[in-house]
Amino acid sequence: MKSHRLQVLAAALACCLPACLNVKAPERIEVNAGAPPQDIDTSHVPHPATLGESHAEIDRAYRQIAFLEDRLARAERKRDDYKRERDECEKKYKKLKKD
Repeated sequence: MKSHRLQVLAAALACCLPACLNVKAPERIEVNAGAPPQDIDTSHVPHPATLGESHAEIDRAYRQIAFLEDRLARAERKRDDYKRERDECEKKYKKLKKD
């Protein structure tokens, strides 16, 4: 009985939902409109000959991604520390200027 009610409810919602939504997507989406396409440097693309070489390249790529994510996280922490320090200095400056 419960599953029948759920089916009826789902059908009712499915019928009403399209009437509630009015989503219009643009007919054409231009990316980098007006800019000439850039050449892609493929000199660094590996060309593995075996499955083992492919796995090794994928492992190397994941290690590189992990390294870069860690580096980004450290840079973001430094940025936040510098912003906090700047804000503190601005508060001190305004306080000294006021006195």
